[in-house]
Amino acid sequence: MDAPYNGDLIDVDVAAHGGKSILAKATISSLNFTNVGVWTPFNLAFSFSEDVKDAEFRSVNVRKDAPISLLLIEVKPRVG
Repeated sequence: MDAPYNGDLIDVDVAAHGGKSILAKATISSLNFTNVGVWTPFNLAFSFSEDVKDAEFRSVNVRKDAPISLLLIEVKPRVG
């Protein structure tokens, strides 16, 4: 979060099949941050029940005037 804010900031999701299948989704709000101006990681767990050729990692519904930046999306296999 780039500046003080109160409320929902952005929705993120993982989609497949041209966005028709939502595999996971989350709403990021100001409550998810402990400090302003500090990059904060978030986890969004998902799995595939079939081979997927078109997975999308999306930021959707960014709230108007929401002071947020998306730096990167890192996909890691689940361990354990």
